[in-house]
Amino acid sequence: MILLYHDIPDHQRTAFARQMDIVCRTATPVADPTAATAGMHRREVMVTFDDGFASFATNALPEMEKRGIVPTLFVVSGKLGCRADWACNFRDELPKENLLTAEQLRELSSKVIFASQTITHPMLTEIPADDVRREVEGSRRELESLLGCPINWICVPYGAFNAHVIECCMAAGYEHLFSTLPDLVVKSDFVIGRVDAEPWDWDLEFRLKVAGCYRWLPWAFRLKRMITGLVDGSGTSAAQKANSIISAEAVKR
Repeated sequence: MILLYHDIPDHQRTAFARQMDIVCRTATPVADPTAATAGMHRREVMVTFDDGFASFATNALPEMEKRGIVPTLFVVSGKLGCRADWACNFRDELPKENLLTAEQLRELSSKVIFASQTITHPMLTEIPADDVRREVEGSRRELESLLGCPINWICVPYGAFNAHVIECCMAAGYEHLFSTLPDLVVKSDFVIGRVDAEPWDWDLEFRLKVAGCYRWLPWAFRLKRMITGLVDGSGTSAAQKANSIISAEAVKR
């Protein structure tokens, strides 16, 4: 299981620490996505952070260090030290903190696995093909030059990707692309899903996430989309499609 966090505000540090205690008590923290996604019978958890907010260094990392957890930090290479202006797309208000600076990132190099989150945090599925290549290739090049370490993973802003994005990431030399869905509709060794976590999650909710109980969400999303449409062009009703999905998932289990 791979957890996805963003910022950890000062007033949520204690709650985050409690979640890391739950991870250590109920699972084994790992820094390898292959181990973390090995299967439902294994309780191995990888902790990742997107964007690179300053509170990662001040609030999150100290709590993980105490517990021997090595996190992965996805960095937006062209926005170091800036405000995360893209956060207004999914939050009522912007976080009151800036992103980590280049100097701050270098200071974390022995404690963190760094990865890419493009140069400017665009919606990769909505920009020209050449810009996609520039974002994924340039970010890796900039971060490797800045940090002096290999950048082998990338996560896509807003979880948006398509075949072209995957192709560009592979061509850029990345080993894995991380998404924001708990699991994938189409299984892939290259694309890896994650579970969104917040420090204010209820303890029970967080325990269920760590246990892998949120992996059913992708096919539930598909089911919801079908139910909202009455009949498709072939005359098949949403209910019929829903039953087909449920039956298929039941067979897998």
